[in-house]
Amino acid sequence: MAKSRRADRNAQRLMPKNAESAKHFAPMVCGLLVLAVAILYGRTGSYQFVNFDDPVLVSENPVVTGPLVEAVAKSFKVTPGKSYQPIRQLAYAVQYQLWQLDAGGYHLVNALFHALASIFLFLFLRLAVPQLWPDRGTREYDLLAACTAAWFAIHPVNVEAVAWVSSLKYGLLASGGFAALYCYTRATANAERVNWGWHCAGAAALGFAMLSSPFAVILPGLVMLFDLCRSSEAPIAVLRKRALGYLPALLVWTLVSIRIRAGLLEGTETIVIERARETSASAGGILRAFAFYLGHEILPLGLNNKYPNRIIPLTSPAALGGGAGLLLLVGWAAWQWRRGIRSSAFCVGWFLIALILVSSIFHALSTIMADRYLYLAGPGLLLAVMAGLLRIPQQKLRTGVIAAIFVLHGGLAFQRVGIWQNSETLWQDSLAKARDNALALNCLAMYWEQGGKIAEAGPLYYEATTVDPEYTSALERWGTWALNAGRAADARPALEKCIELGHEPAAVWHNLGVAYHGLGNMKKAQQYLEKAYGMVDAPVDCALNLGVVYKLQENWESAEKYLRIAMDQGRPKSSFEYGMHWYLRGNAEEAVKAWQETLRRDPKYADAHHNIGVVYGASRKFAKAIHHLEETLRLVPAHPTAPGHLETARKMLAAQK
Repeated sequence: MAKSRRADRNAQRLMPKNAESAKHFAPMVCGLLVLAVAILYGRTGSYQFVNFDDPVLVSENPVVTGPLVEAVAKSFKVTPGKSYQPIRQLAYAVQYQLWQLDAGGYHLVNALFHALASIFLFLFLRLAVPQLWPDRGTREYDLLAACTAAWFAIHPVNVEAVAWVSSLKYGLLASGGFAALYCYTRATANAERVNWGWHCAGAAALGFAMLSSPFAVILPGLVMLFDLCRSSEAPIAVLRKRALGYLPALLVWTLVSIRIRAGLLEGTETIVIERARETSASAGGILRAFAFYLGHEILPLGLNNKYPNRIIPLTSPAALGGGAGLLLLVGWAAWQWRRGIRSSAFCVGWFLIALILVSSIFHALSTIMADRYLYLAGPGLLLAVMAGLLRIPQQKLRTGVIAAIFVLHGGLAFQRVGIWQNSETLWQDSLAKARDNALALNCLAMYWEQGGKIAEAGPLYYEATTVDPEYTSALERWGTWALNAGRAADARPALEKCIELGHEPAAVWHNLGVAYHGLGNMKKAQQYLEKAYGMVDAPVDCALNLGVVYKLQENWESAEKYLRIAMDQGRPKSSFEYGMHWYLRGNAEEAVKAWQETLRRDPKYADAHHNIGVVYGASRKFAKAIHHLEETLRLVPAHPTAPGHLETARKMLAAQK
């Protein structure tokens, strides 16, 4: 008791001393939270998009970059096989109207919602803490709420959810979710009557959170957990007493859940069931994931952007550590509950309820672990730890420990924000920490290839396929890179593996056909190119390459059909190959017409100049032949055959004179 009284007195020394200053405490804390977020994330205003999910969700999303009115209608429409997150997509569409594809604006909006989430977390905890810890001093609860919210604002594990444009949904989810918790706590401040205004506001905030991310479906569970833990009554009695107040939120929850479920089940139910069966036999993987999340929330060192959650045996050290940590947390909460201290159960329950769904470790919807999955779950654990730290009786020690944690975590967060500057800084950091990251290898190679570092990209694509032989994106890109580098023998097995794994876009069939063309197997080339040509996403070169393959097989009728289609696409190479078709058929006049069309489309097409020169030389039009052959050498000084033809044409012209 003496220690408790000393702790109360020490806490009161740190808090406002009178009613006037207490009135300004909440605005001051909110301002400091905004300042902390601005210091950490303000520089992201100059950052770029990264090449993982940002193109799909924002920069190359036709709904986002289209008219805003259409974006509203399309965002709220259920799309089979896709999670229902209309607020997130609509938020991107509104931002596109404001700053187009300037990534800095999107980054700052993420930071804004992170600040809002931190503020609503503080406001909720400021009301909730006195009810969960009634034995605390009259003002210590304000300090606990403020420190927990500040820790959440600067925690390095939350950087991925803020500094990555594609993670906007976590800021939307948390700001709406914590606002819903705050409104509910305000609504139930008076146990004698139901405050329908705050209940409806909370239901609206819940709807906002659920329409931002399906992960918000756990929020009613947190509300009920809060009610159970702030009351000493029997659980059934508590729920009956609060049942009427649940109605607005449960109505919203039901309506939105129907929409969410429709999108998830249409077209993906079989996949979800199969994945669930696959990981249901892996309790070891589940426990490893729990150990991972618990460790990263408490000691966020060596953070990365992706961590594979491989199936491991229950007897492995990681699984045993996770099991021990889970038993320790649940056992401690149960022990505290039996002692009449239910606040521990609230903190542990918050962490576990939010974590189980967001990480998908029990649903097997994902075999990837990521730091952003702790964004909604983490505050529960932070609240428990901070409550313990504030119980340290020595004021200097308590202040020093909390200050050291904030300085350490703030510094780690500041450093981690910097690696999200662009795709290169992100993936290089990831590979420096774990080279066996196929995603990082593939994405860094993509960034380099798009930036012109084509030679450097190939080995990374190949390395990604060795790290994960079933990573279809890397297999396709490695096969395409090898094909473009003239390595058809390397391209063929990678592209065939894609098809074997069920990754069958038209581009893969097309490139496999081109690979077989390069290997001299025209029958296989024809087979795969025809397959690609019949698909809705057929590459633009498909008709051209199919025509070339038919030409090499001397199937002139089919060759002319496809080369004519390619000609109509308006590209120089199409008309050049059309000319080659007629030249091989012995019709030099039609060939020259096609090559002249090539030069009209591209006056610097050296091979067209060369071939026209050769035909003119053969038909004794030496002056024209010399002109085109000289132009060939001007464009390609090291052309292998043009000098010989040019010398012959000049001699023949001189003899003719």
